[in-house]
Amino acid sequence: MRVKSIPLILLTVMTFGCGVSPSPIDYGKDNCDFCKMTIMDKRFAAALVTSRGKTFKFDSVECLAEFHESETIKRDNIKVLLVDQFDSPGTMINAAGAFYLRSPNLRSPMGFNAAAFSVKSAAENARADYAGDVISWEQVLHLAPAR
Repeated sequence: MRVKSIPLILLTVMTFGCGVSPSPIDYGKDNCDFCKMTIMDKRFAAALVTSRGKTFKFDSVECLAEFHESETIKRDNIKVLLVDQFDSPGTMINAAGAFYLRSPNLRSPMGFNAAAFSVKSAAENARADYAGDVISWEQVLHLAPAR
């Protein structure tokens, strides 16, 4: 009886121990799941990963924010929200923990003009080149235009 339960235990550990990771964005080919534009710029893209592992891809932080706020995907079914790191293009970081520089000089794909940074000091340093304001994810959610 004990020997038969070992495979079941291993299957359970492997199923629940595996992390859910996003499928990578294919820049220049994938379309934004919100605005349907082609995702081109590695400095501004974003993704939402569900608890089942489905990845929704976005061309800008505001498309992610607007999709998130629409509750197309119920909040309990969201595993993680990710944004491209402006100072390390193509590198995704957690959207909720990121710091955003919002400046008209950034010229993001959808015109919200916000770039994500993993640490506040990096966002503040970028402000020297681009001007603007450093804001939080909560402020992005509040400021992103509703369509």
